[in-house]
Amino acid sequence: MKSTIRIVFYLLLSIEVVQLWSGAYSGVGVMTVIDEIMTKEVYVRLLKENLDKSVKKAELRRRYIFQQDQDPKHTSNLAKDYFEKKKVNVLP
Repeated sequence: MKSTIRIVFYLLLSIEVVQLWSGAYSGVGVMTVIDEIMTKEVYVRLLKENLDKSVKKAELRRRYIFQQDQDPKHTSNLAKDYFEKKKVNVLP
């Protein structure tokens, strides 16, 4: 029997301010609680369900850069394809 961990998935968004490495924090996006193992498919599903809502809530429009770590599900081809299709700027 596999055990799952309840994960609270936050989409934290920030905007880049063009001033010598400055930045501005825009708050917390949509919060989602999941009761399943986080896989690349679950990660992309959460993005599909919540990223646009979070951007709208933070009133960012297209002025944001999405930041994530180098976890394999974040750097998977599935995630990369999603970001390319949605034209999301991802911090390398």
